[in-house]
Amino acid sequence: RYNHMGANIFYEDVPNFIKRYRDLHGKCRRNVEGCEDCRKTDAALIKNIHFTNCRKPWNCAGKSSTSKGDIDPRTANYKHCMVVVRKWHELRTDLEAKIANATGDSKVLEGQSGGYKKDVFMGHCSEDGQNGYLPIAASKEVMAQVAQSIWKAHR
Repeated sequence: RYNHMGANIFYEDVPNFIKRYRDLHGKCRRNVEGCEDCRKTDAALIKNIHFTNCRKPWNCAGKSSTSKGDIDPRTANYKHCMVVVRKWHELRTDLEAKIANATGDSKVLEGQSGGYKKDVFMGHCSEDGQNGYLPIAASKEVMAQVAQSIWKAHR
């Protein structure tokens, strides 16, 4: 599935549910029959993800509630969100390993030292929320070296 949002696409609740339009309640927001409930889509079928409802992976959102910054259970399935957010962190972990291997600089792995929900965030978060995010720990010189090697490989 493309531009997957993991969101409630039925007129049932927030966002955009206007109670006066009762005739739309339960119908697909795309105005077609047989909508797929994206909150239940098998992660293996997803090609790319728009993280709005599941929150951006670098926001370290690990709670389900209607509070600002948390994953809103009215619009998203918490467990599904944790699966797709983990996938992003797996990709970041792979990138960090490749940077370390290509440059010999293991400092990049220091960005995996966080302990918050390590099974999901893979060490990239030290606490819930944006302030808990640990960026890639490579120096500017190492990242310049990586960029240079990428450009050389694609010429």
